[in-house]
Amino acid sequence: HKIAAVFGAGKIGKRIHDLFQANDLTVQCVDIRQDYLNELYGGSVKFVSPETAIATSDIIVNAMNLTRSKERRMYNVGYFSREFLAGAKDNLIFINVTRGEIAPESVLMDLYTSGKIKGIGVDVFSNEVRFAGMLNGNIESDQQDLKAAASMVQRSFERTANIYVQPHQGFNSDIAALAKATESIKHVIAWFKNGKR
Repeated sequence: HKIAAVFGAGKIGKRIHDLFQANDLTVQCVDIRQDYLNELYGGSVKFVSPETAIATSDIIVNAMNLTRSKERRMYNVGYFSREFLAGAKDNLIFINVTRGEIAPESVLMDLYTSGKIKGIGVDVFSNEVRFAGMLNGNIESDQQDLKAAASMVQRSFERTANIYVQPHQGFNSDIAALAKATESIKHVIAWFKNGKR
């Protein structure tokens, strides 16, 4: 009897939605493109407001694309802020599968430590180039999100917390490789048909 909310109902978000639904969870989605997506998916996805999703969900999954430009309506750096997540039910499970900058690690770890969040699953981090340097011992940083991310990784490896970390490798699967090759060929054909433009 758990409720899951998927923030970002594009291809990845829709697949997450379908997997949750196949496992008998109640699923709701949040996406600013809901009118378009509702038509695309034939009304098979229940869309709710961000406020409804955060207040009613036991599991939150971030599947949004990262938009860094403040001028764009899809701007979402820091979307899952401390203030926004404070409106969540207690014992929330938070999963981030797209970009670390959308859900700052320092916020997630603070809410995990306070008990608001009971589980974290991530395969992405903020400023991954700098973070990789930190993990490899080549860079030091006092930046709070990077320090929190390092704590997540450490605690996950030690199995001292309900935190799961894995590499962001979805693009390396056989299915993804075939899809990339197919899309690449389609783009080349379209380029030729359009006079190499």
